[in-house]
Amino acid sequence: MNSNQVQPLLNDIVNWYKQNCDVGLILDIPPRAIQEQTSLNSFQDCLDATEQNLVSMLQLAQDYPLLNVLQTCETQKQTDQWCDTLTQHKTAGYAFGAVKSFYDFMYLFVKLIEEEKLTDRIHILGHGQISWLYLLNVIQEYYPDLHITMDSSTSSRGPGAFGTTFLMPEPLRVKCNKSTYFPG
Repeated sequence: MNSNQVQPLLNDIVNWYKQNCDVGLILDIPPRAIQEQTSLNSFQDCLDATEQNLVSMLQLAQDYPLLNVLQTCETQKQTDQWCDTLTQHKTAGYAFGAVKSFYDFMYLFVKLIEEEKLTDRIHILGHGQISWLYLLNVIQEYYPDLHITMDSSTSSRGPGAFGTTFLMPEPLRVKCNKSTYFPG
């Protein structure tokens, strides 16, 4: 798609968000699009297209909250380049894409903290594993103003599938004897 075709699509997306959602996501082009049959031939093509969409959607959205999409990529260098490029633009928060492990999540999370770019919203795309809820709760204990949500892209990943989102507006209080789980 060329920019003349993309702009009306972005406008439609932003208008739909405004009518139906509290917050929207930018239209990102993940690096895995290179492997699919697209006109994108490189990591840089995906990053450039995503940044162009981000800028356009921020202009269209005006005061409507949009989440920037940060991707973990094939290499740490690409992940850093993706984040460094896209976090230059101020958004209402971040969605983390291609997060395959808790390490990937923490890498992006710590990077935002170190660069003082952490906002009060993080959404984890396509990773609705119940086992993460306890770990995310611990993070929310230390960052009480942070709202972390997650979704699942397949029904096999738990009850977060089919458009449902796990939302912890207040930290989930898990009562346990810490010595049981953290001996020593």
